[in-house]
Amino acid sequence: MKKFFWIALLLIMIAFSAQAQNNYGEIVNTFNKAFPYEKIFLHTDKPYYFQSDTIWFKAYVSTPEEDFRQSPTPSVPLYVELIKPSVNPYASRMIIKLKEGKGQGDIVLPRDLNPGIYQLRAYTSHSLNFGRQAIFEKDIIISEFGKKGMRQVNENDFSISLHPEGGIAVAGYNQKFAIRSLDNNGNGIPIKGYISTAMGDTVTSFSTDQTGLGSLEFTPLPDKKYQVQTINKQGTSKSFQIPSFASNGYSLKIDPFAKKDSLQIEVLRVGMEYDTSAKLHIIQNGYAQEEIELEFKENSTFLEISNQELRPGLAVFKLVLNEDEPVAERLVYINGKKEVDVRISPLKMTYLPKEKADLEITIVDDFGNPVQGEFSISITDAKQVIPSKDPVNIESFLNLKSELSGETPAQYSTFLQDPKKLDNVLMTQSWRSFLPDLEILNREKPVYVFETGLNIAGEVADNSWKGARDLRLLLIDKDGYPEIHEGHTDNDGRFVFLGMDFTDSVGVYVQSFELKSRKNKNSREIKSGKIQIHQLDIPSIPLREKLEEIVWVDLLENDPYLQDVKMVNDIIRKSFLMNEFELEEFVVKGRRAYRQDPRTIGYNDNPDIRLRIPEETYNYLNIFELLTARATRRGVSFSPYNNYFIDGNFANYQMVSNMRVSDIEFVDILLGRRPNQMNIAGRTSYNILTKNGNPNFDWSSVEVAGTRGFMVQGYAPTREFYIPPDKQDINSPIAMDYRSTIFWNPVIRTNDYGRALVSFPLSEGATTVHVDVQGISEKGLPFHGTFEFKVQGQHSELSLNPELEN
Repeated sequence: MKKFFWIALLLIMIAFSAQAQNNYGEIVNTFNKAFPYEKIFLHTDKPYYFQSDTIWFKAYVSTPEEDFRQSPTPSVPLYVELIKPSVNPYASRMIIKLKEGKGQGDIVLPRDLNPGIYQLRAYTSHSLNFGRQAIFEKDIIISEFGKKGMRQVNENDFSISLHPEGGIAVAGYNQKFAIRSLDNNGNGIPIKGYISTAMGDTVTSFSTDQTGLGSLEFTPLPDKKYQVQTINKQGTSKSFQIPSFASNGYSLKIDPFAKKDSLQIEVLRVGMEYDTSAKLHIIQNGYAQEEIELEFKENSTFLEISNQELRPGLAVFKLVLNEDEPVAERLVYINGKKEVDVRISPLKMTYLPKEKADLEITIVDDFGNPVQGEFSISITDAKQVIPSKDPVNIESFLNLKSELSGETPAQYSTFLQDPKKLDNVLMTQSWRSFLPDLEILNREKPVYVFETGLNIAGEVADNSWKGARDLRLLLIDKDGYPEIHEGHTDNDGRFVFLGMDFTDSVGVYVQSFELKSRKNKNSREIKSGKIQIHQLDIPSIPLREKLEEIVWVDLLENDPYLQDVKMVNDIIRKSFLMNEFELEEFVVKGRRAYRQDPRTIGYNDNPDIRLRIPEETYNYLNIFELLTARATRRGVSFSPYNNYFIDGNFANYQMVSNMRVSDIEFVDILLGRRPNQMNIAGRTSYNILTKNGNPNFDWSSVEVAGTRGFMVQGYAPTREFYIPPDKQDINSPIAMDYRSTIFWNPVIRTNDYGRALVSFPLSEGATTVHVDVQGISEKGLPFHGTFEFKVQGQHSELSLNPELEN
């Protein structure tokens, strides 16, 4: 716990030093070094899935560096969740073990999952410092086989937003605005509209395209009010008032398309003091790379920056006054030559079904030099799962999407192919900046550190004890092997076991104790205190006002290939269900056996009075004090001359009086009204029944002082992608193989020549094979490539197992 505290304190001190800096660029860089922003990306094998399918994924988690590289995160546990749109939202939760910022896993989709839009998300403990913008989120549609789902475009209701370039518009000067129109499902929809004055005079008209994007320019006048009037194809109209434009301030205007290889930048200064210093900071990959001192001629300044001075990817231009006061921001995407290129070449031009395919993957830089790195590869049947036209990949994610903090439309990925549409998108966004610093420095939220392993943290509460105490932690894995760790609490009773490494769910047993020395110099452990375990904060799931509407497109109709695939899948599924049904006949559900209590055989477990000893009576000095308070009301008297038993065995008065009340479960009182073996000489008998002596006592409901047992989730086991054997299994119901994911390998490394050979058996289908390669180089540069080839020939007729046919 002390280590955890000092790490957090060190980060806060570094952040305070960043806040004390005067230069905005230094503030950004110092803060990003103290709180590196983790970029989390999951490469999945398919864009959408079917029921009973498996989601295979590779995780890439990195932190940006000043030299534009991505460094592996120090975090080791990565929390991955599949969230469903229901009251109980978690369809799956697991912990992936990262090694040098990379990890792998899979999620088997339950058979009873309903078709719909699910969300795959991933985060580390450290990423919780930055809120939802640092959590990886990907929508995944799960459907029945042969159906493709897409968000329903609902043009009856829509929202529209107007975004001034640079975030602020100044009256009296021509300004550019981006427009975005979205339906309730986040789809862009086309609309038309115009801007008018309060008197109804039209200033300018505009329209948005099928992606819901558009732009306009006009010159707002001082002290004038404007409103936006819009209408969609269905005739639904909406209007809203534009807030008044400022009559003084700064405006940042950037034209990325005026010249092919440069950006034209204009900064307006209206009604501001001329002695105020203004700088333009250029930020890429989260770090301030350059600052430009602005010199105004009257109320404006103009400059031109070559694209060669900037790296490809997102560039953030921040207009800053007085060294540390940002007033405007403009995001621009710099197109350039790919820094890492992926070349995919099959060793043969044509392949037949079930043949072994060989692909040579070559990774080179923009000069053609070989690149060493690691990548994951997904090879799918493009007829069963239609590839997305422009999916978000690791390259576009790390260079662009991870840098944005605003919501992006559903068709986000398509904008990468159209620079002007992408520029409109960027004008509607905001840079993620270093948003969490004020919350952290003001102690409005906790500081989350990098987890270098699994942690078990908590505290020991004990009002009777002050100071540190010893701890023992026992881990028991699924095979029953124990692992013991020892530690201490701090003076406030807090503790943490750091950097632990175990797989699957394990049983954990924590003991809090202190050593007491005896006169003979021997010592014994005294366990005390109530142990509380702290769980990692789970990010909240944003509430959905309603479920997204989905359009299901039937791909089976008029497609014999998919119809045959469905028939094969149905036969295999029915075979599995039949096997499960047969197995259920042999499954015997165990029930906890109830053993007859031998302590009460002498009176057939039928006492005259049975007193239960509840937890609220544990403060009594001994059992006789408790009996005086409770049993005398029933006309029962007792003395040292009565008969006393402990768990059915004779005991004297002194032994019973020394017992702790918390150890007793019941007291059976025998008045001698019925014959029994314990009423000797006709005296009243008391049988003290302890918890420890009860063969049927449920210890799971008892909190033992200084002891806490619980289950904890470990790293998810790593499974290997299954490929059916060449020869048919005698127990297989069918000899056909139509897997939608033909091959998946999450860990492939290039050699010194930047090459890797990938070999895999094709499926039975005469289809189009889609290859998707995503990875990151040893120098921290992401790369991505796709390729398609056809499998020639007719697919085979169905070959059923003869035993199944009979």
